[in-house]
Amino acid sequence: MPDAKLNSTQGLAYVKKLDLTGIHQKRITGVAISPDGRYIATCSEDCSVTLWLVSTGELTHRITARSAVLCATWPRDPEALICGTADGTLLSITITSVRAVSAAARCAEQRIQPHLIVSGIGAHTKPIEHLVVNEPPRPSPSSPRQRDLGLLPGGRRLASAGHDEIKVWELYGEGSSAYIFLDGPSFLKLSFAEWMPEQIIQHPPPTSQSDEKPFLVTALQWLPPVDEGYDDLVVAYLYHGI
Repeated sequence: MPDAKLNSTQGLAYVKKLDLTGIHQKRITGVAISPDGRYIATCSEDCSVTLWLVSTGELTHRITARSAVLCATWPRDPEALICGTADGTLLSITITSVRAVSAAARCAEQRIQPHLIVSGIGAHTKPIEHLVVNEPPRPSPSSPRQRDLGLLPGGRRLASAGHDEIKVWELYGEGSSAYIFLDGPSFLKLSFAEWMPEQIIQHPPPTSQSDEKPFLVTALQWLPPVDEGYDDLVVAYLYHGI
């Protein structure tokens, strides 16, 4: 019998959505989509990060870094684009809005203008090639381990890796925000959430087959959350297994 799943894909075809010709001068190294599906972010070896509107394909923002931007991820919460660069910098890019209230309409009309807040920290001594953010488990009152030991579900964690370096970062200040009032009836909402270093992942013990091989990370992935309150990070190495 013919494979029904195979036949169901015969009518599919690639359709060009965005034309990046002339936007990036070198290889595109990563693509990320905002949690609300409004923006697409691309990063490149030409040291730039660009933001595009999905609905129109319009280029809205370009950020220039000091070195090649090698990877990007856009977690659901907090809604900040995270990028890793060749000089070991972690970039955090947040889209915020200036809300201008029309006095004539007695606060009934608002104009929303997107603005970027960009920050960076020196995170690694090697190029950052892999980024992944976990999905913390939700509280489960029925979990005996949580009930007896008082464990809380894990928080938001970011894992970053470059060559042989692996670091884990924890999110602090989640949900904290402030409003800055600008000229006229306008205000800017700022978030204070930031990634703070939590630990450095040690290398696995070498085997007889890999004893003289270098430690090179090829992939990172958090396991799906469970109700035990622990985070499990899977690391794949070029010569040292998983």
